[in-house]
Amino acid sequence: MTKQELLASLKQRVFSHQIIDAFSRVAREDFVGPDKQKVAYEDRALPLVAGATISQPSTIAFMLSLLELGSGQKILEIGSGCGYVLAL
Repeated sequence: MTKQELLASLKQRVFSHQIIDAFSRVAREDFVGPDKQKVAYEDRALPLVAGATISQPSTIAFMLSLLELGSGQKILEIGSGCGYVLAL
């Protein structure tokens, strides 16, 4: 799956423009190992190190939508793992 295909999939699930925009600006392949970069945009969790994973994009989009963030709000994320959700 390409980044554009992932974005189209998230749009079909009716996530907000702000969430889709965040996914378009943040490169998921920068948060996975070199051996996983070719599959970085598949909508599935991917292994990191020491048994950790990077969550699947649709799950992350759902979590972000539940935050109902407003302009100017700031978020403190504790235990951000690889930092992908934090970057979004």
